[in-house]
Amino acid sequence: MLTIVFAALLVCLVHSQEWNYDDATGYGPSYWYKSYPQCGGFSQSPINILTNNMVKGITLGPISFYNYNSVASYMFNLTNTGHGVQINVPNTSYRFYGEGLRGQYTLEQLHFHWSQHNGEGSEHLVDGKGHSMEIHMVHFDASKYKSVSEALQDPQGVAVLGIFVNVDDASPQQNLAIADIATHLSAIKYAGQVTQTAPFAMQDLIPKSNTEYYRYHGSLTTPGCTESLMWTVFKTPIYISQAQMNSFRTIYDHDGELLEKNDRPTQPLNGRDMYHGK
Repeated sequence: MLTIVFAALLVCLVHSQEWNYDDATGYGPSYWYKSYPQCGGFSQSPINILTNNMVKGITLGPISFYNYNSVASYMFNLTNTGHGVQINVPNTSYRFYGEGLRGQYTLEQLHFHWSQHNGEGSEHLVDGKGHSMEIHMVHFDASKYKSVSEALQDPQGVAVLGIFVNVDDASPQQNLAIADIATHLSAIKYAGQVTQTAPFAMQDLIPKSNTEYYRYHGSLTTPGCTESLMWTVFKTPIYISQAQMNSFRTIYDHDGELLEKNDRPTQPLNGRDMYHGK
């Protein structure tokens, strides 16, 4: 019986260490490619967005949002995935379209990346500068596919909106949607825990000044790092309080350790084109 229990614990340990964000364990970002070869690919994300390295002579137009201003009629499930915090959106009404994309993309989930220090935690950098958090709103081409996992087989099957988040207690524009999410994080402190949060309009997470953005082709920022994403990263951040930011910093990972950070280091651009939207 003891042998069986030990074996079960070993299986759990191996599973939890398939990947994490700590290179010191041998399972961090520098080692992901060993188990997930695409993580060593040519078109990986995130990147350091260099504003003087945009494709010249092409400026993309504004993004169009569909139903982003509507509030869902159901509660959102808020989950500690063991690698971060995620909200699944079982509703196909939230869509966006932008110049340079082949069609409309439908929202499936959103999640958060952060660290224990202000000014760090965003996955993308802009001219070497980071932010305290980054939200990824993950969309897929629902006209062709039934889910993100299915759409990943297509080089342009998935489109992600990246939103930077900064800490500013004095800002009059503090984000009310994240404020409500933050009040529920104590209920999902440990991996696998799920709670519910009140629905909100997805537009509440989009910067009010959202015409200026950066666009490039890249990958998932977590294993398996599939290179099937069209990235749109907004230039203007949104704001939360220090107390709200600290709530994210109480989350624990799959191994029962405090999640010190869940942002992948930036990857080489390798000559990819970057476009400026304005």
